[in-house]
Amino acid sequence: MDFREYLKTNKPVLIAEGYLFEFIRRGRVKPASFVPEVVLDYPECVRALHQEFVDAGTDVVQAFTYYANREKMRDVGREGELEAINRKALQIAKEVARENNKLFAGGLCNSNLYDPNKPETIQECENMFTEQCQWAKEAGVDYMIAETFWDYGEASLALKVMKRFDFPTVVSICPASKKEVTFDGVPIPEALARLESEGADVVTLNCARGPKTMLPLIEKCRAVCKGPLGCLPICYRTDEKWHSFQAFKYIGSDQPCYPNDLKEYYVSLKEIEWFAAECKRIGLSYIGLCCGDDPTYMRALSKTFGKPCALDKYDHDGKNVMSRDYSEVSAEKEEPNRYAGLWDFCR
Repeated sequence: MDFREYLKTNKPVLIAEGYLFEFIRRGRVKPASFVPEVVLDYPECVRALHQEFVDAGTDVVQAFTYYANREKMRDVGREGELEAINRKALQIAKEVARENNKLFAGGLCNSNLYDPNKPETIQECENMFTEQCQWAKEAGVDYMIAETFWDYGEASLALKVMKRFDFPTVVSICPASKKEVTFDGVPIPEALARLESEGADVVTLNCARGPKTMLPLIEKCRAVCKGPLGCLPICYRTDEKWHSFQAFKYIGSDQPCYPNDLKEYYVSLKEIEWFAAECKRIGLSYIGLCCGDDPTYMRALSKTFGKPCALDKYDHDGKNVMSRDYSEVSAEKEEPNRYAGLWDFCR
């Protein structure tokens, strides 16, 4: 499927991300290393989650290669399996994408190695991006995503490498700072505008912030970016106090709960529906959900955009078993029914 042609249709691209934290929730990724070892250890689980997101309405199947780079694989003692994990992730995603007529995306991400003051780290990052792009090219991806960059400079470097392979590209900055600047000091709207001018097909924000704290920033980006713009917040409640989920602490405590115990902070499905409606109002072209995403959130997003999917048959019909009119049942049976007052009892 041609990604650039898809963009020309002016239909929004809906994308399910968040594989990393969903597998942390399912106990198959270590919350400290964040390395997607599940791809090698339980590939059937990766395939199943891809299909769950397809059934929930995603337009894209993205290979789960986030942090499957040389630096992170070295951290967990599996650098020798670097090529294997990338090729396996790409193979699984491609199979699910082609079976379901979806876009197939590869991915690069922040290295946590990049330092603009150390040329050797820049070269190492370029080498890592290049080898991952080579495997993605051989797999036949429809486009490449470079995401979650703290530094504008590293995002720009990733874009340069992807363009060398002639990929359609989506490049994303992570808006973790409350000051709305990148780690290397570039105002975030300016960073996206620069990446757009450097040839990114779509520029986006992803990760760190939930819908309510990301949307005001994406509106500032909309004012300076003229082409396709995207937004992929986390599915956790951030606000003025907790501007990013890295700052979360247990409620009533000073103890951090990021990254492995965030259940207190999940957003509601209503907030996802509101987010989707706001994206339509702003005129975004590329909309998705990042960390914390699961098929129920993705379904709420796709449903707000009026997108049919396999889960439509299971939609809530507006009824609740607790509100069933047991008085009518009792009348039919001509006997009292003790459940007639159950809903009031529960409230």
